[in-house]
Amino acid sequence: MVNLGKMYNMNAPIVIENFLPEDKLNLLLQYSQNSQELYNSHQSSHEFWNKRYIYFHSISNKKVQDLVFESTIIMRGIIKINTNILTNFLYAEYPQFVRWDPGWQLTPHCDNCEPDGITPNATPWRSHGGVIYLNDDFEGGEIFYPKLNIEIRPKPGMMIIHPAGLPYLHGINKVTEGVRHTISVFFTYDSTATNLIKG
Repeated sequence: MVNLGKMYNMNAPIVIENFLPEDKLNLLLQYSQNSQELYNSHQSSHEFWNKRYIYFHSISNKKVQDLVFESTIIMRGIIKINTNILTNFLYAEYPQFVRWDPGWQLTPHCDNCEPDGITPNATPWRSHGGVIYLNDDFEGGEIFYPKLNIEIRPKPGMMIIHPAGLPYLHGINKVTEGVRHTISVFFTYDSTATNLIKG
């Protein structure tokens, strides 16, 4: 998939185009597009995320599940070789497919703290967040980092990783047409966090 030996600048989001080859990308996109019943049956503890996720353990196709798992482990390797934290104990949370229908957007937020830096956050253990983009036949849906003055238009097969803290405050522009398909995954140095891949 990617060359883990390449070093990236962790002062900005890591962006790798063509992270997924076309055949693997097509497999994941087709699965996401053809799994509307799984999306529609998803209920989250946060109403905002209802009908948006397919959790890893709900993936019904073993080949798809294996590919998602493999991609997650490669993303973890990219983080490990591009950080100055001298530890082998970086864990991945189990990934999920995420569907973004027209009208959906995400206001700027951080993955491990609230924008005010004070209010308790639901996932303070997270060190990094990552996303794999599966398609681009939609309008809107760009990821943007207001503190870094960066906006990125998703491309099929593109992967982005960013640290989870306040400098990497990020949001998603409103999807105005079409459906945006992604895979999201989060990482942590905290072995006591829930939903972790320990391997």
